[in-house]
Amino acid sequence: PKEREREMREPALQDIVYIDKVWDCLKISGLVCGYQGFKGLYTRDSLKLKWLCCYYVLCFILEVFSLCFYIAKACQVLADLKPEIEQAAQHSHRRPLTCAEVQQMLLVKGFAQCAMYYFFAQAAWSLASHFSSNLPMAWGDPFSDMEAPLLAGYGVSEHRPQQQQQQQQQQQQRERQQTKFQPFTGRPQRLD
Repeated sequence: PKEREREMREPALQDIVYIDKVWDCLKISGLVCGYQGFKGLYTRDSLKLKWLCCYYVLCFILEVFSLCFYIAKACQVLADLKPEIEQAAQHSHRRPLTCAEVQQMLLVKGFAQCAMYYFFAQAAWSLASHFSSNLPMAWGDPFSDMEAPLLAGYGVSEHRPQQQQQQQQQQQQRERQQTKFQPFTGRPQRLD
């Protein structure tokens, strides 16, 4: 009879497994979307960045639905797994979590994940909008200084090393002008 009751309650556990499989498929597609987003950043292709934004929006929506489901089913899953949880608690000498504690942890985790997906989607959309507008920014291109370390070895423009060399020379000249310190040359000097 106890096994039959557990089998009746197991659909909640099976639903959690199905949600995890959907997340796994979405994460695999995230590898493709992330790579395409990187290529879009490199080539300044707004369409690829918009696809990356859509991926994050989809993650946000799935996170909201799975969060609602997990919070609703948390107590039932804890009741289903009570013998295993108590056995694990005896070995670890810790008190098992209550339903309210588990729901609170899930809520905090879910809000953090949703915020992350929102900000990534917003950043990808902003970049896509900037690249598709082809309008110069008011203070120049804010990505020009950032693209060299991000895209090192991927065909960064040829004038960058010359610019850096000129900047280094100018900085060295400023340092020479500011300092009056004469380094020791190795020649003996008289102390009169």
